[in-house]
Amino acid sequence: KKINIKPEKIFFYDHHECHIFSAYSLSPYKKTLVVSNDGFGDGLCSKSNYITIKKNINLSKNTFYNSLGLIYGYCSDICGFKKVHHNGKTTGIAMLGDGKRVEKELSKIIHFNEKNGNYVNNGSVFRGTYFEIKKKLKKFSKYQIANGIQSLTNKLIFKQVDFLLKKTKIKNICLVGGVHANVAANGYLRNKHKSKNIYVFPHMGDGGLALGACALAY
Repeated sequence: KKINIKPEKIFFYDHHECHIFSAYSLSPYKKTLVVSNDGFGDGLCSKSNYITIKKNINLSKNTFYNSLGLIYGYCSDICGFKKVHHNGKTTGIAMLGDGKRVEKELSKIIHFNEKNGNYVNNGSVFRGTYFEIKKKLKKFSKYQIANGIQSLTNKLIFKQVDFLLKKTKIKNICLVGGVHANVAANGYLRNKHKSKNIYVFPHMGDGGLALGACALAY
């Protein structure tokens, strides 16, 4: 009231729709698959849409319980780095260890469901999963843990995008959400899909949501 903003001028949009439209609005594509992956937002950790100038079709959505982003964050915390803020340090040291056994342990907790195209968390919820991972990985070094979660993340994101590409038969992909701050996983995906056009929205984290909201309002 003080600055004369009328209630009818205020709009509320879904977290992942804002991610998705931040990427779509600045991408060079008129028709594209947009994949949003993050820790969680508005009850979801992931949402994927097929978008054209006239259509916005949801292809998949996944509850925060199954969050790959959270599990990566838990592994970062176990490595001694702040989850969310310092996940990039985990990515940075991932090549310094052999994480095959770590990856095997982590794949028992989170995997990709080939039927519905979603990640599945077989562990507990939130800190329950954290303590379960910590117990499983207590004998491994931070370099092994970093390598294991990075390798698994690369493969899970590839499986997700590959599943959606087969569903849409499209060549354009937009990636957004905090998980796609992981440049190693994005690079892995690009190398696996050299024939595809891939655009990563520069402010893929939650700071980019405002632009997505503006795009949706527009």
